Amino acid sequence: MNLSVTLFLIVLITMATTAKGKPVPCGRCGGSGQINQKVGFGAMKTHCNICKGSGKIDSSVLLCPRCSGTGNINTKVGFGFMETHCNICKGKGTVDPSVILCPRCSGKGQINQKVGFGFMETSCNICKGAGKVDPNVHLCPRCSGKGEIKQAMGFTFVDVQCNVCHGAGKVDQPLTLCPTCIGQGQVNKQTGFTTAKEPCSTCKGKGVIPTTVRPSRDTVLQDVSLEEFKMVADFVAKAQASKSLVLSSVVKIINPSLSAKFVGSKNEKWLFHGSRLESCIAICQGGYKLPDHPGMLGVGVYFALDPNKSI
Repeated sequence: MNLSVTLFLIVLITMATTAKGKPVPCGRCGGSGQINQKVGFGAMKTHCNICKGSGKIDSSVLLCPRCSGTGNINTKVGFGFMETHCNICKGKGTVDPSVILCPRCSGKGQINQKVGFGFMETSCNICKGAGKVDPNVHLCPRCSGKGEIKQAMGFTFVDVQCNVCHGAGKVDQPLTLCPTCIGQGQVNKQTGFTTAKEPCSTCKGKGVIPTTVRPSRDTVLQDVSLEEFKMVADFVAKAQASKSLVLSSVVKIINPSLSAKFVGSKNEKWLFHGSRLESCIAICQGGYKLPDHPGMLGVGVYFALDPNKSI
């Protein structure tokens, strides 16, 4: 099966902004100027708290990625939940462009820590409870920010300090797990009838390699019109069962080389595809390709009708 792609309409669900001064549809209300406000056990239509009912905002306005612009979040209280001011935007619904949610706790400031046979909420070890981090902070790819990894000991597994971040949970630069040793830093070496461990030659025993991904010069970025933005926003909103994701930016990417090879079809449909940054760049450069390893349902390229599933 040969899959080629002529145009990528990439939907960024990460609250990115465009140049300052350009009016864009409000990401909070989708340009309608109204939102559903909870009143008692029901809801009523009120002016959007971000655009004040106009339906448009300045492109420099960035919706809070923690509360999606609502200004409120659900906070656990005892065995239930109650609405409180968002810990990131302090109830405003908007934040400074420099604000980056902590990738470890997703902006909550707290994580579930194992205690005995149960769990309890503790301050996040990466953001120290702030919920946001410095742009230069990257989660360790070996332990996913935990600072610990599982290591075999006899017939069981125990938690030991991560060999990559040495317990910090974060690294100073984007790193990728070594494809040879899968982050262990060691590989098995067969000598006669015995097997011994030796340092991995690919990563020099570190377990990780630098992430060096650069976009292709062949790809072209294009701005989208307000009509195109609204068309994609409506599609994203209607495709969700939970309505939890809010569209903030749309980028159109065209690859001229792939466009020249593309042959149209009547059997075309808009679908969602979630992937890592490295894979997204590879798709823009060469189109969708069947992987060498099987996924959950075998070897194939996976798409979804709901963006939450792709994420």
